[in-house]
Formats: sequence, C-alpha cells, structure tokens
Amino acid sequence: MFAASAPARTALIVENNEIYRDRLHEMLQELGWTVDTAWNGTIGREKACRHDYDLVICSLALPQHDEAKTIACIRGQQPFARILVLPTAAVLPDDPSLTAAYDRGADGVLAKPFGIYDLSKAISATSLGTAKDEDRKSTRLNSSHTDISRMPSS
Repeated sequence: MFAASAPARTALIVENNEIYRDRLHEMLQELGWTVDTAWNGTIGREKACRHDYDLVICSLALPQHDEAKTIACIRGQQPFARILVLPTAAVLPDDPSLTAAYDRGADGVLAKPFGIYDLSKAISATSLGTAKDEDRKSTRLNSSHTDISRMPSS
C-alpha cells in the first residue's frame, strides 16, 4: 500500500542576479518545491498572472522596476502565496524599502548571504499556507528580523 503524497508546493523566484536565482532554485528543489524563475519584475508579474504559486521570492533590487509595485501586483494575483523579499544591502527592519515591501504585501525577509537552513527558516516564519489574512501583518513584522545584520552590500 502506498502512502498518499503531499501536493507539490510551487515557488516563483524573481531575481535578476543569476547566481542567487540559481542557488535559490537548487535549494528549493532540494526542499521538495517545484520552482519557476523570472529575471525581472515584468516576467515575474506575467508568470504570477498565469500560474498559482505557494511562495514567491522577490529581489528588492530589480533593474528598471519599482519593487514595491511588483510585490503589490504579484500579491494581487497571488493573494494566498507567501512573499519573501531579498534585500541587497545591510538594512534595518525599519528601512523604507522593507517597509514599502511589507505595505505592498511581503510576508518576510530572506537575508543575503543565506543557506538552505536560512531559506527553510524564512519560509516557516511566514506560516506558509496557514496564516489568516488578519494574522499576516504580525507574521510579517515578526519575521522581518531574520538575519538582516549579516547582509553584505551588493
């Protein structure tokens, strides 16, 4: 007799840096995720319109794009997805770029540099698939302190 398998979890990575995009792709696959990628916000928004994702990881340094608007657009298309942002410099939890990302729908931060443990921890901190909309703000605020002090400048 076979055990029922868990439904596949799907993720979208929106990251212009190929090294980080590939690294995230490999780590998510190792954690059992089905992964899609986009190298800019336009492609990320288009993919979010066509597919349902459980998780979206979005850079806060997309060239020629307003990241907060990209996050808001993806949030509008993916109301139940959890969104992690990737800041590019050492930022404090009250940094305007993080505040704008949270205000537009981000759920947490994945600080660079990161390993598979950091990624797993950041995903778990968003209460993937379990948080009610009214609980999202407190989840986002509590997860915003994850490893921010370790981020190098890009």
